Amino acid sequence: MKSIYFGTVILILMSMFLVRCKKEKDNGNAEQSVSFAINISSKNASGLKSALHYNLSDAKKIVLTIQNNDGTATSYTSTEVKIYKMNDFFISQKLILKTGNYSLTEFLLLDSTGNTIFAAPMAGSQEAQNVTHPLSLPFNITKGISTPVNVEVLSTENKSPGDFGLVNFPISEVSVINFLITVADKESNDLLSAKLTISNGSYTYVQILDSIVNNIITVKDSLNSNNYTLTLEKDGYVTYNHTFTIDSLNLFNCERNHLPLLVELERNCNCTVSDIDGNVYRTVKIGTQCWMVENLKVTHYRNGDAITRGFLFPYDPYYHGYAYFSQYFDYNDDPSNSAIYGRLYGWTVVRDSRKIAPVGWRVATDDDWHILATFVGYNSGKLKESGTAHWPSPNTATNETGFTAIPNGYVINLTPILLGTTAVWWAPQVLTPNNSWGWWMGTSLSSTDIQDANCGVRCVKE
Repeated sequence: MKSIYFGTVILILMSMFLVRCKKEKDNGNAEQSVSFAINISSKNASGLKSALHYNLSDAKKIVLTIQNNDGTATSYTSTEVKIYKMNDFFISQKLILKTGNYSLTEFLLLDSTGNTIFAAPMAGSQEAQNVTHPLSLPFNITKGISTPVNVEVLSTENKSPGDFGLVNFPISEVSVINFLITVADKESNDLLSAKLTISNGSYTYVQILDSIVNNIITVKDSLNSNNYTLTLEKDGYVTYNHTFTIDSLNLFNCERNHLPLLVELERNCNCTVSDIDGNVYRTVKIGTQCWMVENLKVTHYRNGDAITRGFLFPYDPYYHGYAYFSQYFDYNDDPSNSAIYGRLYGWTVVRDSRKIAPVGWRVATDDDWHILATFVGYNSGKLKESGTAHWPSPNTATNETGFTAIPNGYVINLTPILLGTTAVWWAPQVLTPNNSWGWWMGTSLSSTDIQDANCGVRCVKE
């Protein structure tokens, strides 16, 4: 006949009234210090030891739940209670309960690794028929009286949680793959943050990538598909899409000290941008740069401060003394011309710390213009608007870059110059207090220093 597979744990509720600094009247509901003394009958203990690998002496802590008599929770709900061995006896750390009626509704014994080695079965469970008193067990806490509560526990070896009436949470390990990824600007090599979406048809994973560190990506190793599509999205950049196999992603496995997958995003210039006044500008990518297709026409700084408008006609002596350097002028003094030619700005305006370019853009510098000129071989025909709608005849320009330069001219000493024949833009590097670089475009493209003038502005994406 098989050995008995359960042991009897006798819980001696040894309670004593807590000493107060100030004497209080006993209201019948005083707090008691309660300890569990666990005694194991030698017969059952030896039977367990010979029949099973688990032994009650291996228990290191109790997990228990105590409820009030009306079923409401106490502070002891799935609470871990340490067990201490003293010779052949076990005692628990103290618990604090008020005098009253309670029920023990959960009782588990765990070993040092946290494994449940014995459990008290609940009434109605498969294993409840093997004990005399399944949970829940009622007991009473009375001042000055020790009350034993006999809890019968069964070995959990070769048993399931459901056998004891416990909730069974099936756990299965998900096979995953890990890899590193870094996102960078294709032109500047600056690291970028971006939104990553990974999909294999039946599974989608989303993560916001950091721009500072190598991002660790963990995705499910699907049995239904060997291919994963990576999508990277960032404002101002062309969306990246590429399909990888599991084997190719494993080449960037972070656990194998491999280098990260480097994805370079290309700036998206086939879009529009708005300034603070709501003017909308088309943009174009030329070489490695993103340019506005139109001259700037804004009348406010980025912070909302107004830029003073200057007037060419009638002549006003007040504007002498360089006052017009901090103003803007309309082409031929007509605001409606700004839709085509943009506006002409004083040299202090384009260098003002309040900025006139839209957020994410800047007034093109001399370096920016040199990069553009080098790319087109200083050939103005690749940058000028074709036809004679604005340029004088003959105009053999092809405008193949889409830059669409217009002959906006410039203003000097309140006098419009080269309107309709030459395009002039600032390149705001300071030469002297009232002198800066500028770029000219007529039959050729070249840079020169400009003094005491108001010129057009082209912006380039930062």
